[in-house]
Amino acid sequence: MVFLYLLLNQIQPKQEFFLDKKPLTKRLDNLSGNIPKIIHQTAPKNSKLWPDTWKICQQTWKKHFPYPEYKYILWTDDDLNNFIKTHYQWFYPYFVGYKHNICRIDAARYFILYHYGGIYADMDFYCFQNFYNQLDSNKISIV
Repeated sequence: MVFLYLLLNQIQPKQEFFLDKKPLTKRLDNLSGNIPKIIHQTAPKNSKLWPDTWKICQQTWKKHFPYPEYKYILWTDDDLNNFIKTHYQWFYPYFVGYKHNICRIDAARYFILYHYGGIYADMDFYCFQNFYNQLDSNKISIV
């Protein structure tokens, strides 16, 4: 079963984050209560290791949630490691202690959504249409 996780972070008044590897500052009090228009996915850095399905599905997300209205972030294993190490040091020993990499990926997606908000989609999840306007910003949606 493939899950899509959505979360609006409304806890911290100001936070710094990286999109496209550039530091930016996001003021949550300027967001008007909407889910941030960010699509997150995780995959190995070397796309030659990806199944063909992942490449097809990834493009559907970019098509239906187009830049510049939506930001797309592909998190590699190194990105996830650096993100947890930098922003969630208390969890880092647990993160690196997982026996299987998929456990690190599964854990990191929740931290990503807590930290940035937005939409998380597994790489094998095909997007048929943009559903952003159907989301309730006051709830967490799992599809």
